[in-house]
Amino acid sequence: MIRQGYTKYIKRVIVMKKWGFLLSGGFLVAIIVGILLINQRPNQARQQANRVHDSAPTFYLHGYGGSGRSSDSMIAAAEERGRATKVLTAIVSRTGQ
Repeated sequence: MIRQGYTKYIKRVIVMKKWGFLLSGGFLVAIIVGILLINQRPNQARQQANRVHDSAPTFYLHGYGGSGRSSDSMIAAAEERGRATKVLTAIVSRTGQ
């Protein structure tokens, strides 16, 4: 009788060890896949940031008290990086013309 209870106990321990290994392995695989996915996202974001969208112009309007010269350094930096090729300065009168 003691022998039979002992064998059931041993079988239960073996089954629990198998499930423990399976769960540990699954958890490890999930962590590795998660790390790989996290490392891929910044690369995709960087690739999209490096693209130049030249289909739409960018308009910069300086704020109150600014002048055409206040944006010269920003325009020069954009031209150096190849992000801008042309600058058009429009002077609008108080009447809108």
